[in-house]
Amino acid sequence: MGQFRCPAPAPQPSAPTPRARTPALRAHAPRPADVFVVAAAALVLRRPARLQVRTVLALAWTGSGAVGCWGAYMSLVALMPETDPGKQVTALAQLTYAGEMITGFLLAACLAAVLRRRSAEA
Repeated sequence: MGQFRCPAPAPQPSAPTPRARTPALRAHAPRPADVFVVAAAALVLRRPARLQVRTVLALAWTGSGAVGCWGAYMSLVALMPETDPGKQVTALAQLTYAGEMITGFLLAACLAAVLRRRSAEA
């Protein structure tokens, strides 16, 4: 008697797992600097009639603090010694983190100057 062989089932296309898509989503996550720029542009381009100065200053102070602290944190992480040459942070990335930190601190200094002038006028 001859052997009867069943045909192999056709391979099913596999759907990408959520874990496979996670790194791509993390690569496009907004940074605090991006959020701050969008919020500042929204406030400048579309000035709400009844937005209080206190609210605008609080948002700007929070945004500058987020930018400055994030840049400082990333600068400290980038300056940590790394034994693996493949994991070392590039000079351009270190310069970018330093720029974020300086931007945040300058924004905070400008806001402090605005608050000082407003208190002197009152």
